[in-house]
Amino acid sequence: MLLHRVLFVAWQNPATRRIHPVARLLRLADEALPYEFIYLQGAREAAASGFLPLPGLPVLDHVYRTTDLLPLFQNRLMPKSRPDRADFLEALGFGADEVDAIPILARSEGRKATDTIELFGLPSFDEMRRTYRFCFFLRGIRYVAGAEACIARLSAGDRLDLVAESENAVDPRAIRVHGGAGERIGYVPNTLVEDVHALRGAGSEIAVYVQRVNPDPTPSQLRLLCRLEARAVEGYEPFSTERYQPIPDSATPIEIRAAELRE
Repeated sequence: MLLHRVLFVAWQNPATRRIHPVARLLRLADEALPYEFIYLQGAREAAASGFLPLPGLPVLDHVYRTTDLLPLFQNRLMPKSRPDRADFLEALGFGADEVDAIPILARSEGRKATDTIELFGLPSFDEMRRTYRFCFFLRGIRYVAGAEACIARLSAGDRLDLVAESENAVDPRAIRVHGGAGERIGYVPNTLVEDVHALRGAGSEIAVYVQRVNPDPTPSQLRLLCRLEARAVEGYEPFSTERYQPIPDSATPIEIRAAELRE
């Protein structure tokens, strides 16, 4: 399924904090060269504000095909030898035997304190309910007073609320997340806000639920796993704006159709 074959790379401008989708990793059926890395049109947009090609991948209009997962991604995976790997996978909402790198990287977001890169993947699609499902970890918890205490009172299945924060000086597209009692607890990741606004603008019915609460000593960035469900609407495809289109003409074309997003 396309769902488990595509991974996007985003770059955050360190000055403005704005997120730009800049690249795409695709796992192909080709056994000899199964991985394809290309830059997206968003990289050109980001270049105007300081983005530089990633290490070892210097040419924006080149198609990189490799036999192994590139170091950019491999270095963001927890080694299988780590004794706490099973706990880490559980915190992500996976079983201890999960070995597929792309879903793990998409869910964990692959963030490191040493750079401005993060990873994200495609939503899944429930054919029967005609609903997209995006899973994400709540952002900004440590900057919201009282958020940790509010999250500790939540349980899987609890309903959360979204509030657009157009007055946000850093990003007027920001979307706050509130607990069931109305308390602010964090934010939707910037990698998703464009699509959430697009779905809302198209009239989609959107609901957000607690998927999993991870207690201390889990890092705050993995504290609350949320599930956003959005009714499919005509004309909407996930991550399909101009910023997500490949730069190289020879990149493998993909069509993000709902049928390809079933788990």
